Amino acid sequence: MRVIVAPHFGAELLERGQAYTRAVLGDGLLKLGEDSINQEMFEAGLRIRFYGDYKEILDTPTYRPMLDACTRLSAATASGDGPLLLIGLFADAPFPRIARLSVEFAEKHGRMPNRQDLIEAYYGLALPDLSIYLGFAQPALFDVPLLTTGQEDLYATLTPSADLTERQLREILYDHLVTRRNAKDDYDALSDEALAALAEYNERYRGVTLGIGRIDPLTNVWNPILPDYSNYSVGDQNGNRQLPSQADPII
Repeated sequence: MRVIVAPHFGAELLERGQAYTRAVLGDGLLKLGEDSINQEMFEAGLRIRFYGDYKEILDTPTYRPMLDACTRLSAATASGDGPLLLIGLFADAPFPRIARLSVEFAEKHGRMPNRQDLIEAYYGLALPDLSIYLGFAQPALFDVPLLTTGQEDLYATLTPSADLTERQLREILYDHLVTRRNAKDDYDALSDEALAALAEYNERYRGVTLGIGRIDPLTNVWNPILPDYSNYSVGDQNGNRQLPSQADPII
């Protein structure tokens, strides 16, 4: 993966107060370059850049140290030749800026910008289309203006993304690279056995929706209602049907 886009902090979170903002942004941004693991990634060529309306919003006496930290991190890693990490700050209301960039582009070049023109103007460099979007808790896609095409694969972990394990990442990559790459469905080519299995699956999970959840009465945290897979079987490498196992090897 050459580019990772990481939406981090939106303008609506400012409503939680300066103490919350300083804790999340201050501790995060001011210490990002001091972390030993991050320093190893910087030495390996990782580049960090920021996107969003952070320059305008953080340009205050209270938050200016955070803005300066963004500038220092971008400059310190600019010469790297490794992957690019784009951290989103206040990218949740991009349309006024995109509209302004469109007008400025048309005035400068004498034509309307296309999508790639706007991507480069907004992010400061050319970027590929979004391939994978990884969120957590309630499935949602946000704060990645102009990069979505409808072809990206969406994933959501049950715990915050910072807790992502190596196994989870391998599962996601395997699903993205292998499992979802099937050819277009050809129901006419299915055997009677396959049609019966498909009908059984549809009947068992009728009414089940991924993304439905409840608020836990103890923690007050939204938790998803997960389907019961106890009776669901999958095929092994030889085409035999078997129950899925958490111990199954992943790539």
